[in-house]
Amino acid sequence: MRGRSPSKALYMWLITVLALSTYPDAMIPDMGIEFSDLVVHFILYFVTGALFFVVFRESRFSALNRAPALLSIALAAAYGFVMEVAQYYVPGRSYSLADAAANTLGATAAVILMVQITNRRQPADSGGG
Repeated sequence: MRGRSPSKALYMWLITVLALSTYPDAMIPDMGIEFSDLVVHFILYFVTGALFFVVFRESRFSALNRAPALLSIALAAAYGFVMEVAQYYVPGRSYSLADAAANTLGATAAVILMVQITNRRQPADSGGG
């Protein structure tokens, strides 16, 4: 089945992001680069947005593949927001609107790129008769 592999990849990725998001901050090494935290959030949710898009675009359920771009951005952003709220309850971690924004921007950038790639792959309509 075509849709299984992307779905499994998405589930595994979401579990990975959950683990990274709820790991105590003291255990995560400081990269010593200004704004590195925001870059990491952007990258994590870039992948999240791309995976959501692939899964929704290939879904056999019309409700999911009708608007995969909007749905992907909305769910990736919501997941990122939930992870930020969860961090409030993890020792050494904190909720950050800047991180939530980086999550949303990463997902949005990925979906825009995926839409561009998808549109290039589709054959152009030949308007002739």
